[in-house]
Amino acid sequence: MTTIETEPVLKRRWLVALFLGAAAMSLAMVTASTMGTLVAADALGPGWSGLPSAAGVLGTALGASGLTAVMARRGRRAGLVSGYAVGAAGGLCAVLSAVTVWLLIVGMVLLGVGNAAAQLSRYAAADLRPGRPGALLAVVVWAGTVGAVGGPLLLAPLSAAAQAVDRPAQTAVFLLAAVSVAIAALTATTLRRDTSAAIPAPPPQRPPMRLALTSMLAAQVVMTTIMTAAPLAIHEHGHGLHVVGVMISAHTFGMFALAPLSGLLCDRFGGRPLIVTGLALLAISSAMSMLADTLGGPLLALVLFLLGYGWNLAYIGGSNLLAANLPETERMHLQGAVESRVWGGSALATLASTAGYALGGYSFLAALSLTILTIPTAQLLRERPTSPGQPLGR
Repeated sequence: MTTIETEPVLKRRWLVALFLGAAAMSLAMVTASTMGTLVAADALGPGWSGLPSAAGVLGTALGASGLTAVMARRGRRAGLVSGYAVGAAGGLCAVLSAVTVWLLIVGMVLLGVGNAAAQLSRYAAADLRPGRPGALLAVVVWAGTVGAVGGPLLLAPLSAAAQAVDRPAQTAVFLLAAVSVAIAALTATTLRRDTSAAIPAPPPQRPPMRLALTSMLAAQVVMTTIMTAAPLAIHEHGHGLHVVGVMISAHTFGMFALAPLSGLLCDRFGGRPLIVTGLALLAISSAMSMLADTLGGPLLALVLFLLGYGWNLAYIGGSNLLAANLPETERMHLQGAVESRVWGGSALATLASTAGYALGGYSFLAALSLTILTIPTAQLLRERPTSPGQPLGR
């Protein structure tokens, strides 16, 4: 069988490996972050309950920059394996967090490095088909459904299992995170050393690069601001871990489950229309979250779902601009730079979210989110295509 005949099979195998790695990392990050918020609230007080999640996001920002440098020198596979290995070590640190909460913080930073590998893996998928990257990068985003929807539902049974053997409730949750990231590292070893294709990209379009950065950053910050405080708000209203898990699952379902549809729409219409729709859904859900104290369970779940899907559209739309509008020599470095800035902003939002909630509740967070969304909206208005032949923001 010739190389040409086997290439589609190899690409499918590599895509499956990228999917499995991202799914395992999603399971680890969502469960560890949710449990970490509750552990920190008990140990440090509600105002600091966002610290573990902020540490995880900070680790993602730092990891995006560091792993991009590794990938530039040694290829995508080396960067992904390295990032997941660091994340597995972070999971083990978190397992020991019953000794001191600061081990949880260190563990979350290291888990964040693993999460950076998962985030960058979508660009490895896009490299497999540079001409129409939307659908393939969306497949890797879709992988988050496996862990992000199922993970929160495991919080209560895992905690009960740990307590049944006289261990702290969080031990089993963090152990699951460590094992999941180790599995992600193993799947990454099956990738070829360089998953990028040799097909050159079109010349760069700088306005779409700015649009990708502002839209992805705003979507990430708004989603993080509202969602970081969600477990605390639900917990304060007297609901148990099972309700927290259901609400978080509704949100993460919106973030990931419809990603294949988003990818197909992106390849058909371009990144810009997805960004516009995503920002609109983020604005609607932010406004509705002002009524969080009065919304019933189903309506709150709907708000969190819309928040997740708005992020999904903006995230895939912006990622498409980064995958499709950069020359190959610049693509990897600029993708890492944008990821680092997006997750750096998300780290600040994570840390400020629970403090802002303690200060003014969801009304304050929603007003702040709506203000942030005006930035990419202004960018979209400034960079409107001036003629049908100008595919700005494609």
